[in-house]
Amino acid sequence: MRPIADPAALKPGATLYHSAFGFARVTGREVDGVALSWERPGAHLPGHVRFDNLRRVYALCAEDGFFHRALHDRAALVDTLQVRPADALAWLLDDLAGPQRLRDVMDWLVGRDLFTPKTFVRWWAQAEAAVRADARMSVEGEWLHPRDAGAAPARPGIAQLDPAGDPKAVAARVDDLAWDDDTTDTAEFAAPDDSTTTELVLPLDPVLLAEVRPPGNAWATLGHALAAALATRHATERLVLPSIDVCRLHPDGTISFDDDAAPCADAATAVHRAASTLVEAFCGRAIPPGVDPASLLPHLRHVCPDLPPSALAPLVTAWHVDPGARPDPFAWADKWASIEGRELDRSARARTQVSLRAGYDSHVGRVKLLLTQVNQDALLLASRGPALIAAVADGISLSDAGTGDLASRLAVQALGSVWHRAPIGRLPPGRVVERAMTVANTAICEASELAAGGDLTGRMPMGTTCLVAAAEGNRVHLSWVGDSRAYLVGPWGCALLTADDNVSGQGFVAWCDGSARAWHADGHALVRYLGHFDTAGRPAAFRPHHAEVVVLADERLVLLSDGVTDYLHPHEAEVARQIGALARDGSPDAAARALVCAANAAGGGDNASVIVLEPAGT
Repeated sequence: MRPIADPAALKPGATLYHSAFGFARVTGREVDGVALSWERPGAHLPGHVRFDNLRRVYALCAEDGFFHRALHDRAALVDTLQVRPADALAWLLDDLAGPQRLRDVMDWLVGRDLFTPKTFVRWWAQAEAAVRADARMSVEGEWLHPRDAGAAPARPGIAQLDPAGDPKAVAARVDDLAWDDDTTDTAEFAAPDDSTTTELVLPLDPVLLAEVRPPGNAWATLGHALAAALATRHATERLVLPSIDVCRLHPDGTISFDDDAAPCADAATAVHRAASTLVEAFCGRAIPPGVDPASLLPHLRHVCPDLPPSALAPLVTAWHVDPGARPDPFAWADKWASIEGRELDRSARARTQVSLRAGYDSHVGRVKLLLTQVNQDALLLASRGPALIAAVADGISLSDAGTGDLASRLAVQALGSVWHRAPIGRLPPGRVVERAMTVANTAICEASELAAGGDLTGRMPMGTTCLVAAAEGNRVHLSWVGDSRAYLVGPWGCALLTADDNVSGQGFVAWCDGSARAWHADGHALVRYLGHFDTAGRPAAFRPHHAEVVVLADERLVLLSDGVTDYLHPHEAEVARQIGALARDGSPDAAARALVCAANAAGGGDNASVIVLEPAGT
């Protein structure tokens, strides 16, 4: 499944997917959209969809793929599942663009009425041997993985130099090096005792750099060292050429290059390219031609969860849509030089006795106000001594079994109830919030069933995003499902701490790990939310994402719904710039109000809600 780049080009017979509604066939073309026939008809399902909605929330299924066959030639697909099960599963993995748990495979097949859970188990017992023998996929525990049909990229060599300076090329894995995890912005490392290695040589190629990424969280060591190297290069006004340049990271922390790079006449372009090269190294993939690197920002933490906030700000500024707003190479180098001190300070100044103070604001949105619609966002703020919980929930508006405003209200009520009874200080905040989200998911599901009279067949249950900040002093634990976001704002800039749970984000992860051949920035339909049922019709909460941050005295944590981020500006780097500028002025209440007003001034087409947190006394 892939985003729909040109909805006007859709032809009758095309198969579309909506994450909430399911699958549909295009039955006809109309002036401003297409007519649809749904796999499972329902009174709430749209028979006509406009082109702009198709591009925003629908995906297109390949004509030779699993789901297209399921709608157009179900009998042939059933036959393939019995006679050639590996073919059918290869089609499924290709449609889903990545590995799948066997339980999820069962859900997809049962959901198409191809099996019942019991018949799937019997079928898998017979099909497993053929699937394991197939070269297109592998079975690893509970996971079914596609195999890349192309040749694997060659592993780069790590050059070893003996004391006399004569190079000896060796094929060494990076885990043969004892990386120093305590360093954050240098390339210092300890070589094995039996090695004569005196320096690490890295080709500045994103694919090759991915191969020498250190194991575990130590990738940050490589990333910060490379960033420092790039900043150093641009401070000398020389352009980095990823396919030619070689960066030497010496044990004493110094950096040198082996190249004949030409002087860089355009500093703004050089800084933009340097930031792109760095992120390509983190992701292990080259950014496709024509893709704005800033479109990666909402998904970057899916693959780089430990990226320090103050390390993200230089990327944001370097990717700004306006070249004049990008920093000059010297300023960019200064930003990278300050990362280590800022993050060490953050770690050292975590205080459980510090309290956070909060400001907030919410508005239905100027357009929705004129249409007499309700605000489907809900906020939660509560404290117990220095401990505090804050949450933003954004209800999904397309329900006919309950409403988005009821779902978001149930979510924050459940969160508050569990948090007030939880043994704060004895249980990790993430565990408390995860339990609370499970309670909230069940409450929303039960309310959906009640609204539907006990039968959800053909109905759209209600749901909501949920972003929670649980603070113990100035250490804040973030948990989220959906696309409501958290930003950290400081004198160093603005950093996105969360990653959007949508089709685009899901595809980004698959693209980075090599299980998808391409990635598209479009695809805003949610893939995680509260109010989720499993295929058996039972409440089944998605596991939330988690992150932690210490908020310093000159910083603010901003939680907001997508009614703010979607309307501030279409470019992600400018969104971060505006949040960074507006959230720092005045009291937390004034900052929250300024962000809501800015979203309304920029269009106001959705509910806009903001919570701003800062350490007390600032």
